[in-house]
Amino acid sequence: MRRAIRVLPIIALTAALSGCFPVVVESSEPVEVDPSVSAEPTDASGTEGAVPVDGDCESGELLITEPGEYRFGECDSIRVEGTDIEVDAVRLTNLDIRGDRIDVEADHIETLTVEGNDNDLDAGEFGSISIRGDRNEIDADDRAGDIVVEGNDNSVDAETTGAIDDRGDRNDFDE
Repeated sequence: MRRAIRVLPIIALTAALSGCFPVVVESSEPVEVDPSVSAEPTDASGTEGAVPVDGDCESGELLITEPGEYRFGECDSIRVEGTDIEVDAVRLTNLDIRGDRIDVEADHIETLTVEGNDNDLDAGEFGSISIRGDRNEIDADDRAGDIVVEGNDNSVDAETTGAIDDRGDRNDFDE
């Protein structure tokens, strides 16, 4: 009995070091949500309820809380809460980011609110921008309207900008 107790940790250590243990692998395929469908969201395999999205673009507000990649056409309001989330959209009236390492690409974002760190947001144009956090990168191909920043080491790059209210340190505004 005593010998078996001594051998078990050695077997477990050998299995772990040799890579002989189960690994859960999630699909790297992006999930597309059709804004015209108001039924339960589905993932790429057609499984209902698999996409961590609450609401839809037609109802006015969409909430995303789980890591992954999401694609939309036009949406009135999207709130993203969490980390490691990617959103691709055409036109967003209101985008509310509350988290870290969120990546958004869109043609147009009318109102952007960011509360978090290390987010990357790219759009053709931003109507207005409010940032509360550090190390966020905002890139506009054309115009960024009025900008308010409360935080440090943020970067806003645009052809033109509206009024800038910088309440932090080492923030960079390139025109």
